[in-house]
Formats: sequence, C-alpha cells, structure tokens
Amino acid sequence: MRKVFITGASGLLGSKIMAIAREDYEVLGQYNKVEFTMKGCQNVQLDLCDREKLFKTVGQFEPDFLIHTAAIRDMDYCEAHKEEALAANVEATRNISDICTEIGTKVIFISTDVIFDGTETEYKETSEPKPLNYYAETKVEGESIILQNSANLIARISFLYGWNVSDRRLNFVTWVLNNLKLGNEIDLYMDHYRNGTFMDDAARLLLMMYMRGLSGIYHLAGKYCMNRFEMGELVCEVFGYDKEHLVAKSLEEASWIAKRPTRVCMDVSKAEEDLGLNLLSFRESLLDMKKQESQGVVF
Repeated sequence: MRKVFITGASGLLGSKIMAIAREDYEVLGQYNKVEFTMKGCQNVQLDLCDREKLFKTVGQFEPDFLIHTAAIRDMDYCEAHKEEALAANVEATRNISDICTEIGTKVIFISTDVIFDGTETEYKETSEPKPLNYYAETKVEGESIILQNSANLIARISFLYGWNVSDRRLNFVTWVLNNLKLGNEIDLYMDHYRNGTFMDDAARLLLMMYMRGLSGIYHLAGKYCMNRFEMGELVCEVFGYDKEHLVAKSLEEASWIAKRPTRVCMDVSKAEEDLGLNLLSFRESLLDMKKQESQGVVF
C-alpha cells in the first residue's frame, strides 16, 4: 500500500485529505499545537521547524508522497508576526523539501491565490506573482523552494469552505450558515472577488494529481469567480434562507491590517484539461454540501 504523509492534519484541508486518503493509502498525519487523531490513520505531534525530528520521522515512514498543507494563513497575523510566519511558512517548507529530496519523496505544496495583486482580469499558472502582504510573500518563497525539484507539484487554492472534519473554526460557508440560523446580519463585500475552493473537491483532486504523476503549478479552485455577496446569496438559495440578512458592504469599510488583492480570479482550465474533468462551481459545491447534510455527513 502506498504511503502519504500529510502536514497540518488538524486543519480544514489536511483533515479532509486524511478522511479520503485512508481508504487507499497508509496515512501519517502531522499536527503541532492542536492534537488530532483519525480512525484508520497514524498521527504524530511534530514541529516542522525541528529539522532533526522531521528528518527522522519522515525518513522512518518513507512516504511515497507528502502533501504540505500546514501554514499560518491569517494574513493580518502574519503581518504582525513576521518571524513566526517566516519560520512556519518558509523554513518548515525548506526542511520538508530537503528531506523529501533526500529520500526521493514527491511533495505537493499548497499555495494560495493571494500571491497575485488583483490587477489582472484572470490569473493563469504562468502569471507573475505580485504579493501585497507578508503572508503572500512567504508563500511565493515557499513555491520557489518546492520548484527546485521538478518532480514536485504546487496547488494554488482559494479560500477553503465545506463541512469541517476536525477544525471547529468556521469557514466562509459555515460562518454564513451559522449567522443565518441565528438571524444575524451578515456583512458581505460586493467588491471582493475570488473563486473559493471546496475542500472535498480539492482533497480528491490532490490525490488524483499524485496518481496521474502531475508536477509543476496548478490552480485548484471553483469554476467561476464571484464576489462575497453573490456567494452569500447562493448560500441562502441552496439552503433555503431568506436573503434579507445579507448586507452589501465595500472593502473600503474593511478593518484589515494586511493589504489584500480585491479581485483574484484564477483560470482553472489547466487542471481541468490535465485531469480530464470539470471543476465544481460554487453552486455545485453548495449542492454537494446540502446533499451531505441530508445524509447526516456533517462534522
């Protein structure tokens, strides 16, 4: 049985990949501060900046491939804690790249759409990264490290959403649904455009990309780019809520510390062509979530 090592096992994407991969792979999930276990998988507490322990752990497990989802993603936090962000997002990535190159293990690195500045209509894999904040800078540097080995793969994703497996923090869709249930007003930006990435879709596709032997850079996100208000309307429509609680806002009213691109629309045609399938739209993903809810598959 093939082996996969997954970093960030307690996070949204890492835990979802483990839940799917355990059916066909021997899985070892790494966590650091948030303890996490999953039936049918092994787990290890490990600081990825502890180079010696990382080399020993990965070397003993000898995975066929490693999916590196662990990172500090809060853009405002990274802006205020640059040393910590550098260690978690760059130095840890360098350690992983070094040990995997040494033992011949393929790395799939999870990057982000916010490495772009939002000035172009649409971004392809060949578009030049122009980071606006420190988090984005660390991910660009991480990409550069991973690309030193031509066998590796980079998957740029947008913000993640879906039913959580382990992480109890709300993602965009579950946050909207939670507020709709409570009858709260929900501020949504009309001028903030992104694709969004359904975590179930991403987890399945990452494993498929390994099996297909793909390498290089791919964009994995929803089929279409939308603003947050439009997305909120679709959540209401699919889950049967009134739209009266949605409040249209402008990014000028946001109180963010780190500068963000206002419009990052990713072209996903390369992934669709090389995988021979159509990536789900935001609406299709919501319908999948609704089906999971009706079947009781809600975490």
